[in-house]
Amino acid sequence: MSKANIYKELAEKFDERYLNHDFQKIADYLINQNRMNSVLELGIGTGFWSNFIKNSGKYVGIDISTEMLKKANRNAINLIRANVEEIPIKNSSFEFVFLVNVIHQVEKKLQTLSEINRILRINGKLSIIYNDIFDENNLWYIYQFFPKVLRIDKERYSSQLKMEEMLQKNGFSEIKTINLSVISKIYVGKNVFDDIFLKKYNSSQLANLSDEDYQIGIENMKLQIEKENEYKFKSNIIFKVTEAVKNDRN
Repeated sequence: MSKANIYKELAEKFDERYLNHDFQKIADYLINQNRMNSVLELGIGTGFWSNFIKNSGKYVGIDISTEMLKKANRNAINLIRANVEEIPIKNSSFEFVFLVNVIHQVEKKLQTLSEINRILRINGKLSIIYNDIFDENNLWYIYQFFPKVLRIDKERYSSQLKMEEMLQKNGFSEIKTINLSVISKIYVGKNVFDDIFLKKYNSSQLANLSDEDYQIGIENMKLQIEKENEYKFKSNIIFKVTEAVKNDRN
C-alpha cells in the first residue's frame, strides 16, 4: 500500500493515540518554543501539535495526506499539501521548523534536511522529535510478534548518531540530542487487544503489512496467551529530540 493510501486509512482515528498515551513531555517541549514568530511543522497530520504553539505570528503546516489536512483545517492553520522532500516555500522564511514522529516516513532524508536548511533563517532552529528504536532501552512488543515490522523499521528509522551525522552533512551547527520522553505501557494477557496501536490501521507499522502477515502476528499473540494467560506485553518507547541551528556559514 502506498504511503498516501496508508495515511488515508489512518486519518480517521489518528488522534486516538493522543488520548490513550501520555505525550505531555513532548507538548511541554513545544510550548517552550512559543517565542518563535514563524513556525513550520512538517508532517503536520491532524494538527494536534499546533495546539501547543499558539503564540507564533505565522504557523504553516505541510503534509502529503489530503485526509490528514482535512482534519487539521479545524485548527485554522495555514496548510500546504506537499512532499517534505520538495518544500514549496521561499528561502529563509522561518525561525523554527519541527517534525514530530515524521522523519522515519521520509525516504530522502538528506534532501529533506537540505530543504529545511534552505527555508530556515540565519540562526533559525530545527527540532526533530523521533522514536529512537536503536536505543538499547527501547522496547515494543509489536516487534516480537510482527518481526517483519522490525525489519522494515530498521530500514526507515535513524539512530541518534545517524540523525546527528545527517545534520552535520547538511551544514547545521550546535547539534544536540535530548532524551525527551519515555512512554511505558504493559498489557496483561487478553488486555493487549485493547491497545489501539495493535489495530491494523492505527499505526503505519502494521498498516504496512499484508493482511496475511498481520493476521499471523495476531495468531502468534493468541498462542502466547494460551501458553501463559498473564503474559505481559511490554512497551518502553524512547522519544528524543535532536536540535540544530542554521548559522551564517551554511
